Amino acid sequence: MVLAGHSLGGVTISQVADQRPDRVAQLIYCAAFVLDDGESAGDVMPEQMRTAITELSTIRPDRAIPMPWELWRQNFIQTASEPLARESYDRLVPDPYRPVFEPVKLRRPVHRELPATISSKGRN
Repeated sequence: MVLAGHSLGGVTISQVADQRPDRVAQLIYCAAFVLDDGESAGDVMPEQMRTAITELSTIRPDRAIPMPWELWRQNFIQTASEPLARESYDRLVPDPYRPVFEPVKLRRPVHRELPATISSKGRN
């Protein structure tokens, strides 16, 4: 199978591939987090983003991270047209806090051992 992940989805495909490497033909990381064992997405974020996300998580009792329009527009969809950016923003749901800051547990560096494509903003 081919596994593709965007953003935090990179963590998910790495964990799936770690469990069943014999079933994976290709990993595709599209502007995704490509982590090594023991790292979290928060560990590899710029300090300013990590601080903003941590502060945003305090707004909600479930600690889900709401995305303010300005942060979304300037950091995640900056090259899109205004209508597309607004339409996509209206469909966002808050991300849970824990997966951003919980270290990933991998038995092997799947993104180095298996065929992998890492697009812009990915990390090798």
